[in-house]
Amino acid sequence: MQGYFLQRFSVVAILFLLIFTVLGSAIIRNMQQYAMRNIRIFAEITNNAVTQSLNRNISLIQESSLGSSDIWLLNSTEIESEEYYYSARVRKMLENYQTSSPIIGTNFVYLADKDIFLSSHINVANYHYELFHEEIREMFHKCSRENTLDQLNIQKWFFMSSNGQDYLVRIVKVNNDVYIGAFSGMDQLLAGYGFPVENVIMVFLSHEDNRYYGVSDILKTAEGIVTNNGNAIRYNGETYYRIAIPLSFLDGELILFVLQTEFLSSFASFHVLILLFFILLIILLFSMYRFMNSTLKLPQTILTPAIQSISEGQYDVHIESPTNFEEVKSIVEVYNTLIGEIEHLRIRVYEEELVKRDFQLKHLRTQIAPHFLVNCLNTVLMYSIEDPDSPEAADLVATLSHHLRYALTDADEVMLYEEIGSLKNYLRLTTYRFPRCLDYEIAIEPAIYEASVFPLILISLSENSVKNGLVMGEPFTIRVSGYYYERDDEPRLHLEHFDSGPGLSAELLERFNHITEYPTPERGGHGIGIYNTAMRLRIIYGESAVLSFTNAEQGGLIVSIDMPFRKVSNNEASWYDTELKGPL
Repeated sequence: MQGYFLQRFSVVAILFLLIFTVLGSAIIRNMQQYAMRNIRIFAEITNNAVTQSLNRNISLIQESSLGSSDIWLLNSTEIESEEYYYSARVRKMLENYQTSSPIIGTNFVYLADKDIFLSSHINVANYHYELFHEEIREMFHKCSRENTLDQLNIQKWFFMSSNGQDYLVRIVKVNNDVYIGAFSGMDQLLAGYGFPVENVIMVFLSHEDNRYYGVSDILKTAEGIVTNNGNAIRYNGETYYRIAIPLSFLDGELILFVLQTEFLSSFASFHVLILLFFILLIILLFSMYRFMNSTLKLPQTILTPAIQSISEGQYDVHIESPTNFEEVKSIVEVYNTLIGEIEHLRIRVYEEELVKRDFQLKHLRTQIAPHFLVNCLNTVLMYSIEDPDSPEAADLVATLSHHLRYALTDADEVMLYEEIGSLKNYLRLTTYRFPRCLDYEIAIEPAIYEASVFPLILISLSENSVKNGLVMGEPFTIRVSGYYYERDDEPRLHLEHFDSGPGLSAELLERFNHITEYPTPERGGHGIGIYNTAMRLRIIYGESAVLSFTNAEQGGLIVSIDMPFRKVSNNEASWYDTELKGPL
């Protein structure tokens, strides 16, 4: 009977799995074709956007040139100073319109009557761009000398090659003696498409000369093949699908070579889902077989799976009685009770472990300041022993009180002058601990007094400097400066912290300048303050804040913090007001 059941069950299971496999393969194939259509649609939409950006740039320059009195005055003046003035204004106009399209490398204008070539700045700092810029200039000068300006391609965008690099060029004739235009490097043009798939190789095919531009090695060494999904090629052992998109800005095509694995990764989650369903189906079929098989040989198998599960460390598997026999039900009940107790004990041990870890974390947090506090109290004791009425001891206690009150604040943001006030307190405490060693200077622009910073942003840097650079009996200097400036019309705050210590080794400089890329600070607790400062800057300001470390030329370490300038949301007066009325 058991053999008969196994035979019939195996046939049904195999047929079911076969049907599931065929359906899953068909769905995956359809999804792959769907992914290719999505890539094509995205490329077409992006191509239209790139075309609009290119043509809009040319249209803006053309309209501005037609209505620009500066070009007319430059073309007509004979005074050298006026020519220089109007040339500068025309360049400014070209640069203003260049910002409207990040795809454009350079805008230019050529005045044929006076043989003057003017251009905006090179948008990309690249040696090849500079060479091509000069080649465009020389092309106009040469055509002017040879009287061949009418032979220039002024109908549409076209590709040019220079020094092994490809460029997209547009020239428009505004009137009889004024030509305007722009060019874009291949890297800028490809970046303008912003394709979301990483392993995509893009080239351009120009129908005018039947030539590929932006050519990659894939077109030189690839082997053409045909698949169910259309044309494809083999390159370096990988399959690439070829997708051709007609270009809107010139007579040609954008050719995309997309790595096959990218199609698979685009719906990798669906692959995983199908695999999980397949595994669950196998588990389900196997469970059905086990259940029915155990029913046939109940006396031998009632406890075997349960005991096996316990031996494998699975303490949460409960069993149910498959019959109404009192003996079997009693055994099952005792087993399930035992499993429940074991699970309860495991949960209890886990919760106790969590409590223990939480206690350890809180204990570690209480150890952040004790060393500094103990050192300060020892200094107070020293002054008190020498003179019970020592004014230095009283001043030290008051200063320490201010420092602790600020260090223990739970505020998320403070004004910069509060941080500077606390920094002065800290440095003042340090001068008591290290007499005639520490010298400090603070130079902060009044315009940034109310800038928003998080607490201890500068104190942690000074603590690190004192801990690693100050030596008893040797002079040590700390300088803190800060100023306000604007970048791209955005208000910015720049803080700089200098110490006259030994600086950092090349290895530590590299580590500290990329400290957020490490999962934890250095062993032994070194760099915890710097790590926390870097992480808080990254969390609050993202990529707009920069923390950098450099060694000073004359010795010492410079730490720079560049971040957006913001004012504190709560402008109520703080307990530092009375100490910071004067200049910092």
